[in-house]
Amino acid sequence: MSSVSLNTSPDSDDFGELLRKAAQKSSLTAPGSRTFHLKLEAAETRQNDPQYKAEIEVWWAAPDKWRREVRSPAFSQTAVQDGQHYYESNSSDYLPWWLHELIQESVDPIPVAELKDEDVDFSGRGCAKWETEYSKENDKIEVHNSACFNADGTAKNLFTRTVSVEFSDYQSFGDKRIARSLTVWPGSPADVKGVVTRLEKLEHNDSLFGIPSDTDINSRLRFLSVPESALEADTLSTPPPSWPAVHNFPATGAITANVKLDRSGNVREIGTIVSRNFVLTDAARAHVKTLKFKPYLRDGSPVQVNTNITLRFETKVELLGANGKSYVVEPFLKRLSKAQELSDLRAEGSMPFHLHANLQAGEGATGTYEETWLLANKWWRQAELAGVKVVESRGDGKFYRRVIDADFSPRQIDSFLDGMDGFLPGKEYAIYEADWGQSAVQMDGVDMARVARGKADSNNQPISGSAYWFDSGGLLRAAYVEPRTITYRNFVAWNGKQIPRQLELVESGTRSVVASIDQIESPAEVADPKFVLEGVKPENIGDAGDYEGPARVPPQPIYRVKPENPTAEHGTVLVNVQLDTHGHVLSTFVRQSAGQALDDEAVRAAMRWEFTPLIIKGKRVHGTATLRFDF
Repeated sequence: MSSVSLNTSPDSDDFGELLRKAAQKSSLTAPGSRTFHLKLEAAETRQNDPQYKAEIEVWWAAPDKWRREVRSPAFSQTAVQDGQHYYESNSSDYLPWWLHELIQESVDPIPVAELKDEDVDFSGRGCAKWETEYSKENDKIEVHNSACFNADGTAKNLFTRTVSVEFSDYQSFGDKRIARSLTVWPGSPADVKGVVTRLEKLEHNDSLFGIPSDTDINSRLRFLSVPESALEADTLSTPPPSWPAVHNFPATGAITANVKLDRSGNVREIGTIVSRNFVLTDAARAHVKTLKFKPYLRDGSPVQVNTNITLRFETKVELLGANGKSYVVEPFLKRLSKAQELSDLRAEGSMPFHLHANLQAGEGATGTYEETWLLANKWWRQAELAGVKVVESRGDGKFYRRVIDADFSPRQIDSFLDGMDGFLPGKEYAIYEADWGQSAVQMDGVDMARVARGKADSNNQPISGSAYWFDSGGLLRAAYVEPRTITYRNFVAWNGKQIPRQLELVESGTRSVVASIDQIESPAEVADPKFVLEGVKPENIGDAGDYEGPARVPPQPIYRVKPENPTAEHGTVLVNVQLDTHGHVLSTFVRQSAGQALDDEAVRAAMRWEFTPLIIKGKRVHGTATLRFDF
């Protein structure tokens, strides 16, 4: 399999100019545009929900001479303008936002006036990104926005607080480029796709623009996007939000909700809710539904409003399952920092050490582990199990790795080495406190706090994601990163640290390796050459920008297992495999089935394949591959 991506870059760093050019190419209703007749048919594409079926038809002769008919179960309309005369007939007093978007984006897709002054960053792929900040008291929250352009300058998609739409299937209409397909999102899980089924030059026909009776144009149904500060609450008796206790952090912060109001000031639709703590989203939604505002007037008439309501939350954090017991409640990042300070031999500022351990594998094989650590950029370690050695070192600003007496490093050794590093999450994950729920649990008969993200089984044991167990003293007692768990036991004091003398590694519920540390001491003098492995090509450990090799080196199979055919039947099974940073298969997914018996054999074989790791800019990362088994 191969993929090709086309990188496009905007030909200007002026976002407003890009918007103006895109509008010039695609707006059907700009002054001076040719007349047109457009028909659009819309339907919901995920569940075929009939409430989102619609037909929109527009006859346009000039900015002040046009006719529009909208037909849908949710809302129907006939609107006509002829100069100063205007007529509008609606089936209800509220135009749904998704219909408004389809009407607007089909004829005038780029809201230049609303977006032209945004301070954006260009991604280099034809996309601009920026943040919109909302605040309540001293708490702030930022919402992501983006606009992407095609190579010809037309809009590819817009995701902002005033419009969310994806354009495709551009075709020419005179000197314009018009998207014949538009997708909008009225609310999860619905996707509404509008397809332009007719776009043609409008033939002269004044009868289309006949006005049955004059309706004040200012009283027409329309949306305006306004800030929350422009709205006035209808009553001061609205109760404050009620926030439930949570099991994750943060306990205080801001939440902003995209809201649509009708002409009476009632909340009619609640769009995206962005929160510092997503657990509180439902409570925020329930509160926003109770809000009422005075009608917002434009030209003396009430209009529908698109706005963003920002709330401040303050609640209590408690451990799930504490049941009245007193547990320490701390942010995850604080717990990690404390655990590293207490027991991490390799934390910044730690003293040098030499360590030796005996290894016992689950199937009876034995081995040893030895490590000498001087500094974060100067260390050496070796694990030997069942006659295979893996040596790793850091020296001369580089990382080295050698496998001895095998074509690839055994899964057990690599999992154990990862466990010695603690399976700690990267900083980019640890700072998202809201992702990590905290529970009160027991391990080895001791009360602990477990911080986790992912799923748990009926016994409240993690089965996906990551989890970390901390005792009341702050020590990290176990770590789980699917599918591996390492448990630290028998802590003893050494050189100001609490060091576990036993480490047990369990993989997919089966004990893999037990390490017993029998020696830890200050190291003897070590010659620097020990930290540079001769004949080994070092791996990149610096910034990606400093790397000069290939950007991507895909994984390659280095050990294959052929499945047996248990049924003597024929068939082809395609198995997707997820690889860890060493090239070991972590999980499988049957992409193409040939029946349960053949699928099971294919998966059993796939789990035993070995690969070189996926290399991105010189660094090993998780990868994927697809295996084909022909029976």
